[in-house]
Amino acid sequence: MSANHPITQTYTDASGAHVSQETTSSSHQDSCYSGLASLVELLHSELSIEELDKFWPDWDAVGGLQCVGFRGKAALAWQDDACWQDVHFAAGALQEICWEKLHTGHWMDVHPAWRDAYTLYTVLVLIAGLTLSTAACRHCVHAQHGCDSRSSGWQHQLQPVQAKLTALSEQYQGQPWHQQHWQLSQQQQDQQEQQQGHYLLCLQQQQSRLLNMLKQLDLAAIMGGPRFRPLLDKVIAAVDQSLLHMQLLLQQQQQSSLQGSIHGAESNSALGATAATGAAAGRNSVSINGSEAAGQAHSNAKRRCLHAPHPVQPADKAEQCARNAMPFSCRQQHGTAHTQSSDSSWKQLLPPGSMRAASAVVRVVDAPSLEQFLTSYMMAPGGPIPIVLGRAMTNWPALIKWQDLAYLSKVAGRRTVPIEVGQHYLQEGWGTTLMTLDEFIRQHLAESSTSGHLAAAPANAVAGPNTAASSTIVQAGSVAAKPVGYLAQHQLFDHVPALAADVVTPDYCMLGENGVSSINAWFGPAGTVTPLHQDPEHNLLAQVVGRKYVRLYDPAHSEQLYPHKEGMHTNTSQVDVEHPDLVQFPRFGKVPYLDLVLEPGQILYIPPKWWHFVKGLTISFSVSFWWS
Repeated sequence: MSANHPITQTYTDASGAHVSQETTSSSHQDSCYSGLASLVELLHSELSIEELDKFWPDWDAVGGLQCVGFRGKAALAWQDDACWQDVHFAAGALQEICWEKLHTGHWMDVHPAWRDAYTLYTVLVLIAGLTLSTAACRHCVHAQHGCDSRSSGWQHQLQPVQAKLTALSEQYQGQPWHQQHWQLSQQQQDQQEQQQGHYLLCLQQQQSRLLNMLKQLDLAAIMGGPRFRPLLDKVIAAVDQSLLHMQLLLQQQQQSSLQGSIHGAESNSALGATAATGAAAGRNSVSINGSEAAGQAHSNAKRRCLHAPHPVQPADKAEQCARNAMPFSCRQQHGTAHTQSSDSSWKQLLPPGSMRAASAVVRVVDAPSLEQFLTSYMMAPGGPIPIVLGRAMTNWPALIKWQDLAYLSKVAGRRTVPIEVGQHYLQEGWGTTLMTLDEFIRQHLAESSTSGHLAAAPANAVAGPNTAASSTIVQAGSVAAKPVGYLAQHQLFDHVPALAADVVTPDYCMLGENGVSSINAWFGPAGTVTPLHQDPEHNLLAQVVGRKYVRLYDPAHSEQLYPHKEGMHTNTSQVDVEHPDLVQFPRFGKVPYLDLVLEPGQILYIPPKWWHFVKGLTISFSVSFWWS
């Protein structure tokens, strides 16, 4: 049985139509390797040695001159006859030096040239390492598909097979035909399984190597500088695309291995039964008793079935399962019975005193014109006024796409992102960790079900324990068994440009003088909290998935909100909005405020310096636009 089976790949062409194309696993593998090999060409086309010569003086001025020796060896990558081992060693040493510099002192004190150098040498060390490692796996793939690098002719491919058959024929000469056939079939199947197992192991090793590379590239995207960011983004896209190809190959190979195991078990059982029948009929020349042969065939079949990989579900089936297990509250668009309006359990998470007066609830205005927004709210006579903009996100693909967990996993699941762990940044024990988006979803948004699919986290749940022995979800109002994880204030759309296509910058941001300064993602479970604080810029908070509670205080009452007097949090109140200590902060209880529950498809305008407290009432995905 050949492992070179067809694979159907679906993609969207320039017109937006879905196109299916059938290719073979070997062509997918060749496509995977050719895409990675083109990284060297990409490096040369995107970054010339002349551009590097312009960068060196900037780096030298802040301490880069100490790296001039390694720098020269790493620059060999731009030569046609580059020694990639030397390039890999030198680039790796420079990457380590830059990494140490980035972690010395406060991050704001690190000169951007060191961040640029970290990006450059992260890319270079990975391209060099990939160039060195690809040849061995390519040789393995050629062996799997019968394509020896020395010759691709069919006579050369058949020579080892013919020699093996001749040896086996001599070994079993004189035995009855059915016994010879059974033993030959057994030998061939064992040899094929060994070959397929080696091929599968090679694919898994290459996938692991690519995942590690993608993580390193993500670190460069998070911590690196802007100078070489276009090159970094293109390298990330190439590696990510290769991982998608690799995933298809692994799925195909695992299915092929399972089908081969089942087919081999059936064949061996039938041959074993034939051998047993021949022995019962008096063929005493059989060297192995027929019943023993049948038993051995059954034993081998059982062994193969036990050790065969589980089949991987087709993409459409996997997406349907993920959709059925959707952890988001807005499912009406997918035809499920559960809707937001039918679930009011999120109200248990509202802070005390919330929504106490209709007059204090922020108004909702459907898609005001730019002129109305400017004159009535942004530059109102008495000062800017918070307002909820309804029907202002109708052109956002994210409103539908981000409801689907399978979509987020496919587009960004492999990407490493910073996750805040803890109740919020003022609490003791709060910190930041790095994990892939898939890991974040599994650990903080959903519990693993017995079927292996992600189970939906209900709207009234906060983070629960992530252990194999427990699938309990901690209900609202209880103490979470593990710290809350939050993808907070992260420029995810620069990090994963594919997601940027799902959001649309509101036209209201054009009313500022300097334009948008930052676009951040906020993705987390119910119970996430951003303490009461203020920001210096205009803020449009767009709610894509789930609900959030927001409380706002006029900056005229800043003194009564007791901001921190020194340190990094002078823009943050000392008061815990949910549990205010009115003995320590007596004036806080008398300060008027506005509040609201922000629904999917709504945008909240928060004027500069307005204090705001935010809490996730359900699993929530929001996007903020800061502009001035």
